[in-house]
Amino acid sequence: MTANKKDLLEQMEQQRTLPITEETFSLYQAYQDLIDPRNPNELCLLFFYQGECYYRLGNFKKSLRFLTRCLKAPKKESFKHLDALSYRIMGMINCYLGSETIALSYIQQCRSVSEELHLKKELISSYIDQGFIYYFLLEDYDNSLDSLNTAFEHVNGLEDGFDALYILCEALRGTLYCKTGRWYLAVSIQQKLSSFVSEHSDPLSQLCMLNLKIWLYEYNKNTSLLEEHINAVINCFTIKQDFIPLSYFYFDILKFLLNHKLQKETLRLLHYIEPYINRCPLFFLKHELMHIKANFTKIFDQQHYPEICSQYISMLPAFEDEQRNARLYNLSYIELLRQTKIASENFQEKSQLDPMTGLLNKYTIQFLIEEDLAKKNTQNTAALLLIDMDHFKQVNDTMGHLMGDAFICQTAAVIQNYYKDTALCGRVGGDEFLVYISPVSDPPFVQLQAEILLQEIYLKNTEKKIAVSTQASIGIAFSSGKYLNFEQLFAAADRALYQAKTDGRAKIVVADL
Repeated sequence: MTANKKDLLEQMEQQRTLPITEETFSLYQAYQDLIDPRNPNELCLLFFYQGECYYRLGNFKKSLRFLTRCLKAPKKESFKHLDALSYRIMGMINCYLGSETIALSYIQQCRSVSEELHLKKELISSYIDQGFIYYFLLEDYDNSLDSLNTAFEHVNGLEDGFDALYILCEALRGTLYCKTGRWYLAVSIQQKLSSFVSEHSDPLSQLCMLNLKIWLYEYNKNTSLLEEHINAVINCFTIKQDFIPLSYFYFDILKFLLNHKLQKETLRLLHYIEPYINRCPLFFLKHELMHIKANFTKIFDQQHYPEICSQYISMLPAFEDEQRNARLYNLSYIELLRQTKIASENFQEKSQLDPMTGLLNKYTIQFLIEEDLAKKNTQNTAALLLIDMDHFKQVNDTMGHLMGDAFICQTAAVIQNYYKDTALCGRVGGDEFLVYISPVSDPPFVQLQAEILLQEIYLKNTEKKIAVSTQASIGIAFSSGKYLNFEQLFAAADRALYQAKTDGRAKIVVADL
């Protein structure tokens, strides 16, 4: 990795906790311009950062699209922690969309990956997120506390660097103790955390701790302290892009103030929160805010209650549409990930190379081709070549499988050396190989290259001086209006290869454009 790439990665990592600006997207573009588009490890890093960024901005469709691409990417062991992080964000997206069953499923996937890879931080986060979902979505305080207790067992006593998780876990537990009337435990946690949280803590830790302190008003009835805590909550609005991940805590505080009929405090916080929600692309936040405003007018401003109720009712169709659309695109992503999981299990759990030949395996080369085709415009052309050895079964039958394996490895070496860095080369099964060339400026030249390749394969294999034919056949397909995705392009090349075999082998056939 070049020094520039390293610098960019460091800056991109820092951006995860900084306000999202034009510079954030400039960094992503600069990184994309530098990386090798044929390196799935570098691609999956970019996809993760983009997916997390769009999650923070509330553009959940884009976020899910990038995170799914990150999950699909075949990656080395050192990059597989990105799977856990992606599953976690997808779980939280569904939490904010109100799909608690799907949310818990993704969080469980995060936990499974974390346990498999011994990722302590991600494992703890998965238990905290599960507690969060039980707390805010289901109001199941017993299960929420069980999840947080498990998280606390993992986080307690760990090395430095887990302070934010420790604060979040303990503050949530403290708030749950408030909700269930176990004040002495809540006070004990609040006192214990007072030395941890500072103005330099991350916004989530600060707000979670403030939520606990505000809930303790019910215990201490200290109005001046409550005012101080609400001022601190308002100060949290300075980091605008973090509003969505923090929104449930704001709503929890608003509901507490409203339930205790604290009119001035509720109105003040509503005044600050409303502009952020109105700018947010997610309709369910506007729906939640209107629900709180309706309850507020019912208690304090009955004259305007019918008007607010009418506005609330008028929002329901749009809110229901958003929820329905969310469920639909979630189902499509779930099916895509299910297919990805099955495919990856068939290709050595997302390893990138075919173990026999060292070429890309089918899963990896398909992923890279799909990514390349997805960003192509109609002006650019790509070529997919399927290469199959002729009469290969006779090699195995007459000379044994060891010699057959040797021929496969030798043919793979010829293909790799011939195209070097000008194409993606992979083994898609048995004695069948795939070459992907992009972009293609001269299609006839691709066919000429294929003819020379056939001669190279023949000459190299005949060095063994055996009677069995060691030639090959090739089917070629070019991306066009008919063949725009991997499945279509592969099927066209496969049909062309079948025609080459039918026509007598040792031939090249190009699929119709």
